[in-house]
Amino acid sequence: MLLPLRFLAVGAALPLVLALSPSSIPADTPVSELITSANQQLAAGNAQEALTYFDAAISKDPQNYLTLFKRGATYLSLGRNNQAQQDFDKVLAIKPDFEGALVQRAKLRSRHGDWAAARQDYEKAGKKGGPEITELEEAQGAASLAVEAEKQGDWEACVQNSGVAVMVAGGNLELRKLRARCRFEKGEVAEGVNDLQHVLQINSGSIEPHLQSSAMTFYSLGETDKGLTQIRRCLQSDPDSKACMKLMKREKALEKQLKKAKGLMEKRQYASAVKLFTKSGDNIGLLEEVKEDVKKYKEEGYIHVKAPEGLYTELVEMVCESYVEMNNKKRAEPYCAEALQLNPNNLHGLILDAERKIDADEFEPAIHVLNDAKERAKEQGNQQVQRKIQELQQKAHNLLKRSKQKDYYKVLGISRDADEREIKRAYRKLTKEHHPDKASQKGITPEEAQKKMAAINEAYEVLSDPELKARFDNGDDPNDHESQSNPFQGSPFGGPGGQQFFMRQGGPGGSFKFQAGGGGFGGGGGFQFPGGFHETGSCAGGTGALSRMNWEGVACGACGGCDCRQLSHLARAHGEIPGLASYKRPLHWLAAPPPAPRKQHQGRCILRAGASMEFEVSYSLDNADQFWEELDDILSARCDSHEAIDNTLRRYLSFAANFHEEYLQSEDDIKQCAYKLLGCPVFYKNKDYVRRQFVYCLLQEDEPPTLEVVAAVLLLDGLADVDDQPVFHMMKKEGAFPRLVELIRTTSVDEHKELHRLLMQLMYEMSRIQRLSPGELAVVDDAFVLCLFQAVEELFGDPNDPFCYHVIRVLLVLNEQYFVANIPTPPAPLTNRVIKALSTHGHIYKTFGENVILLLNRETEASLTLLILKLLYLLFLNEKTCDYFYTNDLHVLIDIIIRNLLDLPSDDTTSAAIRHTYLRVLHPLLANSQVNRPPHYKPDELLKMLDYLSQTNDNPWRHFEANDETTIRLAKRCSEVVWLKRRASFSVDGMAGRDSPNQEGHKTVAQRMLGMSVPAAGESALSVMEVAAHQEKPGVQTPSKGRDTQEEQQE
Repeated sequence: MLLPLRFLAVGAALPLVLALSPSSIPADTPVSELITSANQQLAAGNAQEALTYFDAAISKDPQNYLTLFKRGATYLSLGRNNQAQQDFDKVLAIKPDFEGALVQRAKLRSRHGDWAAARQDYEKAGKKGGPEITELEEAQGAASLAVEAEKQGDWEACVQNSGVAVMVAGGNLELRKLRARCRFEKGEVAEGVNDLQHVLQINSGSIEPHLQSSAMTFYSLGETDKGLTQIRRCLQSDPDSKACMKLMKREKALEKQLKKAKGLMEKRQYASAVKLFTKSGDNIGLLEEVKEDVKKYKEEGYIHVKAPEGLYTELVEMVCESYVEMNNKKRAEPYCAEALQLNPNNLHGLILDAERKIDADEFEPAIHVLNDAKERAKEQGNQQVQRKIQELQQKAHNLLKRSKQKDYYKVLGISRDADEREIKRAYRKLTKEHHPDKASQKGITPEEAQKKMAAINEAYEVLSDPELKARFDNGDDPNDHESQSNPFQGSPFGGPGGQQFFMRQGGPGGSFKFQAGGGGFGGGGGFQFPGGFHETGSCAGGTGALSRMNWEGVACGACGGCDCRQLSHLARAHGEIPGLASYKRPLHWLAAPPPAPRKQHQGRCILRAGASMEFEVSYSLDNADQFWEELDDILSARCDSHEAIDNTLRRYLSFAANFHEEYLQSEDDIKQCAYKLLGCPVFYKNKDYVRRQFVYCLLQEDEPPTLEVVAAVLLLDGLADVDDQPVFHMMKKEGAFPRLVELIRTTSVDEHKELHRLLMQLMYEMSRIQRLSPGELAVVDDAFVLCLFQAVEELFGDPNDPFCYHVIRVLLVLNEQYFVANIPTPPAPLTNRVIKALSTHGHIYKTFGENVILLLNRETEASLTLLILKLLYLLFLNEKTCDYFYTNDLHVLIDIIIRNLLDLPSDDTTSAAIRHTYLRVLHPLLANSQVNRPPHYKPDELLKMLDYLSQTNDNPWRHFEANDETTIRLAKRCSEVVWLKRRASFSVDGMAGRDSPNQEGHKTVAQRMLGMSVPAAGESALSVMEVAAHQEKPGVQTPSKGRDTQEEQQE
């Protein structure tokens, strides 16, 4: 609904009308009523309104030091330190021995580095010899050491000592400047800029820190947006500053040009982008402009002389990338060399370096460089560069293999990119030089001349024939007799020029056909095996024809007999099936391997023997787009029968497996491949049938590429159907759990990391919703569980999951399965192997514990939270594992429990269940773990929280509804832990517990805390509210940190 402008204006003015002003307070209001109103406003969190009441009260009673102190505390909570100190000064002028004001003024003086005055206030407050004085002395000494370190050029010591001093004197301008200078000398630009921000907070009128922060952020760190934001703040502080205006105009002009260049590169218009980067006509180019700017600003002091040149490095890398993508190696070389000097991990610089090494026949160093580049590309997730690196790796390996045999290019003395004319010219020149008639004139014997001529003729024969040359470039020497004697090795039917491999099966009318453009078996033309694929027949030995072939066994004409009974055996005996233009892989996945010993189902696998198949695929792919288009074509086939569905699924899996290394290397690629199937008509019209076929594939298939696709399809299908998850029920019914255990055991994490992750996720999701039988759990032995713990310890180095949460989740769900399997107690109780492993080997698997607590801290899924809490419950109950965690990790866990118990909503049963489970874990944690030994961690916070949770009436401190009976009972049980109960009974000033709301209520808590042992000097709204509720009484002893420490020791 649109409102008239006048209504919007009235609405905007309402807060101004409703805001409290001194004039709105009646002049005859008593002082006590004004103070009461101020306290109420503080309790409601309205500090600004409370100040108005305090001002009115003080104007009527300026000698009331307590009101002055309350107003000072309120100023302190708002960060108005100067006004707070003025009030504390007034308080002390009236009552010089008031400890609260002395302590607060001492802290303020410490913050500004006024060491002597702060010490004097602490001593007057009775803190002589206390930790406050010790901390003050350490900070003062560290400040002096930092100054000396700067004079001596010891930048590390300067940063460390100034950091110690800043922890106490964070508002001291000179200390902040000192640490900033030392950090810049160390090269820590980002940290130094952060110190300059604090300098600006202390001295907002200074212009130089603005200029330094902006220039170094823009030019040194290369964060252009942040640099512009900083210089705009300078103009907000001083709109008339000419220096800030000048720098902002310069940075805006560069930012505009940089965005334009990046946009051109995104559109792959590299030639146009290079014109912006480099000199073109009258334009000197962005590179030179930035270089001159950096030099100028270093002279003016805006940029430190040791600061890096982040923006310039980025521009050099972009020029290198542009020339490499333009395939202009000559122009790229100087820029890429400079890029590698500035950033040794620059991808395009590494690629060009590898290509240069390949051109120089330094194949092994080139492979080493490409391996490094591949790792960097994976870390950056740059798939396009990854594919280019893979192509170069293949080329380098082929050339390395060829270099160890014959190098026909070297024989003719030409480069590998020589064209037909250059090859012919070199051949003619060499034949004239080494002709036997002329060789004798040079003192060469006829035998040596003949050998040389033979080598020249052999090289020319190969390099002058485009197909033989292509074979040689791919690492296959056509003149290698060993290769020629084996017709199924290499590429005897021609090189990578678009040849096709077709295979059809389906009865007498089928055929097995190779198409090629030349090469082996007499060169030219094509041929086909007559007779097609038959279930019966005999082998025509020794003729090269194949008259009998089926999926159970094949007869090999190349052998001259029927010895190669399995197609997989044929692949082993004869190498790789020829005719595959762009890759070479054994096709053993098409064969019928021996029956597996496991038998978990009554179905058949679509990749196994006996399935009829219509299969026709072109394997010559140039890029990823062609791969995805071909996959779409496969899945768009019409499927009117189970046989047709099988054929489509078979083609889908085979095609994906064959091109796995090229186009399915990342997690996103695997998911996209799986979603292609899950989104096609073949799947959603035949869901149950397709799911069952994939479950059978999981149970029988052994090839990692195929299994990776199968596991991804099953996992994503199960996660997509949140309510029913039929695929996980089907896996349980078909006995997939033992198979998953077997696959996880045998899958190499180093070689097949993504498959290992998918199998883990599949096991977790299946076991999370399905109760496993004792027989299924029996396949999980100690070795398997220890292997999982070791996997967490090693962390894999996986950027997608550096904490191995996928393995941790499996261990959590296994613990849950053991937990459930023993309720009620079975005739033969199952050993919980997760707890057993931690009880016997927990000391070497500490990383698991750390990561479990991290997972609990960030997890929002209720089911996984409960799984973690159940494991923690069992660990703290078991005397062998109750001390498994590090003490610091237990402190973090207590913080998490306190936070979550008070933050959980109370309006649903799930939150109630989680709250109960947290409390069930808290009891053995406090009673059995090392936190029950002093010094105890946050005892008062625990007591306060448990008191809130055990109350039945409404409590203004708790934001959720009244506690249920179970929560009250569990909270009271936690309060009965011996050391916590002793703490609660320990009395200070007639109170139970340090911050406990028991006994005398919140008002008494505020009275006790008036001595300003409140953390952070009353900076939180809670502490201000407590201070506001205070009413000083004669004889009330103000607690101190020193006495609290003594009390804890006595306890």
